Amino acid sequence: MYDFTKPKQKTLPVKLKNGKVIVLLPPNGYVLEAISEMQSADEAEAVKNIYSVFQQLLNQNKSGFKISRNDILSYDVEEIQDFIANEYMDFVLSIQKDPN
Repeated sequence: MYDFTKPKQKTLPVKLKNGKVIVLLPPNGYVLEAISEMQSADEAEAVKNIYSVFQQLLNQNKSGFKISRNDILSYDVEEIQDFIANEYMDFVLSIQKDPN
């Protein structure tokens, strides 16, 4: 029997600007949907939404630590884009490619 209450999950450790390390969990449908919407939006709308998407994916962490909007406003758009496009999407793709 597969137990959805205790899934084996890959994780992604991330060190925030304040020095705190959080361990991100695989994205849920809401996060994937938000990333997809951001990618298909026009440039002005994507920049507006990127902070919200970044906050959502950071808040999906193992310890349940909550990241506020003010916490993420210290990051610039390029940092966030680089993280999502490279580290985070590599993490997501590694989960999708794993047969287990």
